[in-house]
Amino acid sequence: MKTQKEVKEYALAASSWLYVWGANSEKITAALMDRLYRDYGSASYPRSYYDKKLAVGAGKMAADCSGFLMPLSGYDDTAQGYYQSCPQKGVAASLPKNQVCLVFKRNSSGRMYHVGIYLGDDTVAEMASSAANYQHRSLSANGWTHWGKPKWIDYTAEVDPHKCVLDLDVALPSLVKGHRCSYVKTLQHLLVAKGYDTNGIDGIFGSGTEAAVKRFQTDSGISVNYPGTVGRKTWEVLLKG
Repeated sequence: MKTQKEVKEYALAASSWLYVWGANSEKITAALMDRLYRDYGSASYPRSYYDKKLAVGAGKMAADCSGFLMPLSGYDDTAQGYYQSCPQKGVAASLPKNQVCLVFKRNSSGRMYHVGIYLGDDTVAEMASSAANYQHRSLSANGWTHWGKPKWIDYTAEVDPHKCVLDLDVALPSLVKGHRCSYVKTLQHLLVAKGYDTNGIDGIFGSGTEAAVKRFQTDSGISVNYPGTVGRKTWEVLLKG
């Protein structure tokens, strides 16, 4: 089971991923494209489709909309299957605005055909389409019709995913794009002091701060699972004289 914070961190860290039909959050290789063509090739997804994805994305991560959820859920399913398995669900107008959950699109026959991750801040991360790839956009930008809380997200703590929650073991909170608090302002001051422009010191972890963190991590040789997120390793190096 994942916390809301873990789901949001995962979703935001996938900004360089490509949409590939049939992929379940896997690295793009020739062998993968061969397998996907064998299993899912069609008039809509011919051999040339998979060859093009390999040419532009070899080594990158790939998923389609439901395959994007597999590392979180631990199983492969369709958008319809994910919706049906949600214990709590409803129409978009009743979406719990301050909680991370799934959002869906329903077609005229009543089936869910697309799924994304709502981040609790009026934005959605999704593997949008073969042309658009990964997208992080406003909730209102893409016609979502339904929402659902899956069994594999832990809602017991009811933590607001946009508040910076202090990890007492780390002594400073883990930060990701979207956080707004004094810890983000401290992070920005530290980055600027070391020569990394955050595009302002405003306490908002936006694209400029994320880019500065990534550059700092690369330059400092900091290896993290999701570049651009700030945890123990990054804080330790930042706080060194």
